Amino acid sequence: MTAEIYKALASDVRLKIVALLEKGQQPLNEIAEATEIEPQTALFHLKLLEEAGLVSSIFEEGRKYYVLESRGILEKLILREKPPRPPKHKPPHEIVEERFEVIDTKLDEITKMIKKISIEIEQLKKRGRTLQDV
Repeated sequence: MTAEIYKALASDVRLKIVALLEKGQQPLNEIAEATEIEPQTALFHLKLLEEAGLVSSIFEEGRKYYVLESRGILEKLILREKPPRPPKHKPPHEIVEERFEVIDTKLDEITKMIKKISIEIEQLKKRGRTLQDV
């Protein structure tokens, strides 16, 4: 299964359309009526299903019908392993918190370095030396 197929089936409306087409070919107006959506909306969903290769259209007796390309697609999807989930994006506040933790760590390191340098300067002063002497 490709990502396009999963994306195409990520909508309840498109799943209803696929389930309807499992029963046989249907014209646009019947698909719209059965799924309780406007024909233009049904057409939008049908085009997405066509692009994913799940549905095609045929002309019979002067009418355009939509047909499911692969019978039993819903059963096949249920039996197949679920696709891997995309990595979950962190909410902005978590990103900010992580960055503040990094900054805090760096500040702690700088503070330790400053303390170390201060101690060394004090030791030099006690010996009567200055930084220029070093």
